[in-house]
Amino acid sequence: MGEWPYGPVWCQIAGIIHGTSVTISIWSLSLISIDRYLAIKKPLRYRSLLTVKRTYIIVSCLWIVALSTFFLPLPTKDSFIYYQFSEEELICGLYWEYKWFCVVTAVYIPVLSGTILIFTNVSVMRKVVSVARRNKHYSAARTNDIKAVKLLIVTSTIYFIVWGPYVLEVVSISLFDINTIPPSVKFTTMWLANSNSFTNVFVYSCMYKSFRERVKLLAYPFLPCSMAKNESESPDRTVQIQLSQYD
Repeated sequence: MGEWPYGPVWCQIAGIIHGTSVTISIWSLSLISIDRYLAIKKPLRYRSLLTVKRTYIIVSCLWIVALSTFFLPLPTKDSFIYYQFSEEELICGLYWEYKWFCVVTAVYIPVLSGTILIFTNVSVMRKVVSVARRNKHYSAARTNDIKAVKLLIVTSTIYFIVWGPYVLEVVSISLFDINTIPPSVKFTTMWLANSNSFTNVFVYSCMYKSFRERVKLLAYPFLPCSMAKNESESPDRTVQIQLSQYD
């Protein structure tokens, strides 16, 4: 359509939700990496450090901070209309009118998160390898921890690969007033970044058999081969199979 059809108020809502979801995505990966770091580096203090109550408080605070961050520019406008539709990116979402807003969010979202992920993952892998060399039984006992760390490394790497070009682009535009970037490049970097919303599904499916089984179960009704099989089975039998797979 070339325009935002839902009005300026919904554009603001879309912008806030977009920025918040992106922030929570990488912060969640950072929290999981901190969780693995404490579990492996400080196993005796782990349960006392990360209680269920503290976990709820931390996660709640992250959502509050993320929502507040992307709501912050709105009061600077008389009509509370800050986010605008981008004709190059074809989206009413992330918008960087203020240099300070762009730089601050870049520092404490991707940069801080990246630092945490690198430090915790490197520390955990060094610890696991070091102990495994001294104790052969440790390697088998910590297979799940190693797999969890590998998953974090892969998902984090993909996150920074797909979001990196966009972050570099908007920071460069804000700091150096670069206005020669072609619209096709802006569109590509924005939607490459947005592709991170579904890439993790493929990562989890490759690394975890249980996740692959769930994906197969969800996709099964839409596969042509399943229709003939369903006709040969009674409805009760089909429901029993599906319930047993979920159990």
